[in-house]
Amino acid sequence: GTVKSFNESKGFGFIACEATAAKFGRDVYIGKAEAQQVQFAPPVKETSKPQVLAEEDFLCFSVKLSAEGYPQARNMRVVAKLQGTVAEPPGEIGEYGEEASDGRIVSDELAVVCGRGMREALVKRANCGCARFAAGDRVHFCVLDGGDSSVEAGQG
Repeated sequence: GTVKSFNESKGFGFIACEATAAKFGRDVYIGKAEAQQVQFAPPVKETSKPQVLAEEDFLCFSVKLSAEGYPQARNMRVVAKLQGTVAEPPGEIGEYGEEASDGRIVSDELAVVCGRGMREALVKRANCGCARFAAGDRVHFCVLDGGDSSVEAGQG
């Protein structure tokens, strides 16, 4: 999801997320206690500013329901927004439903965030929505760390 609004002085806000909106019919509430426990991805560039939750941050989170049945965010983790260049666009799904080939994004920022000397992320057609890419396109993306030696790009 994406932080839709966040009031830093009051410590609460809301997350816009297509999946939770479809399930609960509303945005997800960020409470003060959860906002103080958010985990941040490593910064792409050195900064002396403390990391705080901000509008347009991309988040991974789970949902718990309030006593009234409204969705509330918990276990929030800010996902780094990166820039890169499409080295190879993901393939298209074949007319007989065969799986599309993965594409690749090259990014120097990826090595900073993920370490391990990584400069490439896999791009699956399913993570691109309606977007179509060509080699050389500059893109913004988020990464989903596979835990092994792979990194998968998600919508950004």
